[in-house]
Amino acid sequence: MNKIYYFSGTGNTLKIARDFAESLGNTELISISELSPVQEIVLNPEDETIGIFCPVYCFGIPHIVQEFLLRIKDGCIPKTTYLYAVCTSGGMKGAAPAMIEDILAEKKIRLTALFHIVMPSCYLPLAGPPGRHRIEKIFKNATHTVAEATEKVKIRKRTRPLRIFPIDWFGKFVAVRAISYLEKYDKYFWTDDKCNSCGTCAKVCPVHNISIDSETKRPVWHGHCEQCMGCIQFCPNSALQFRKVSLKRCRYHHPEVTAKDIAGSRF
Repeated sequence: MNKIYYFSGTGNTLKIARDFAESLGNTELISISELSPVQEIVLNPEDETIGIFCPVYCFGIPHIVQEFLLRIKDGCIPKTTYLYAVCTSGGMKGAAPAMIEDILAEKKIRLTALFHIVMPSCYLPLAGPPGRHRIEKIFKNATHTVAEATEKVKIRKRTRPLRIFPIDWFGKFVAVRAISYLEKYDKYFWTDDKCNSCGTCAKVCPVHNISIDSETKRPVWHGHCEQCMGCIQFCPNSALQFRKVSLKRCRYHHPEVTAKDIAGSRF
């Protein structure tokens, strides 16, 4: 059995995880956001391969993924286990590989391989998604990269992330600081008159940061946001806004991933 633990806000990483699972065969997909936030994670040493998939946030890893890694039981798998990570991003991988490798090393667990796959950018506060033709090209390149990566996994090839001191150390420092500020950025979300109180935003939120007010019937954010953009990107009426920058920007989630796919049992 192969296992893939994944976190995905708008579907890019889930799509890549599905592609890996299809290529590897006999693979169980496990959503990190569906796990208990206090549950100890015990990796199974009998699994053939174990993958950890996540997007790159602020040149680092999402807070929810960092907490997941910290909950992994120390030394629960031998060094011979093929444990790999896959990072998706709209461009650079930043310090994400170094952060994953170092947290696992502190757990006396060796990261065997790391792969980076470029997908369309979906962080709406910075920019809208690329145009259709650019997205098609990105998907095509991603398919090629996945094929190469899965072949390496099948033959258990070791490919450690490139470490350059002090660049990786500085990158980790910046990423950790930046991610720590993201939780409060949900104060910039608001809803316009197109909101029909469907509750999709609350259902897709991976950390239960959104509830629907019983009186106004509008979403309320509670200050521990992942900034995954799932709520704003999956809103069926484009009624959610971030400051005013989102008013003129197109929305994006992976076309093969639905809100229900992201929400899982929360939908």
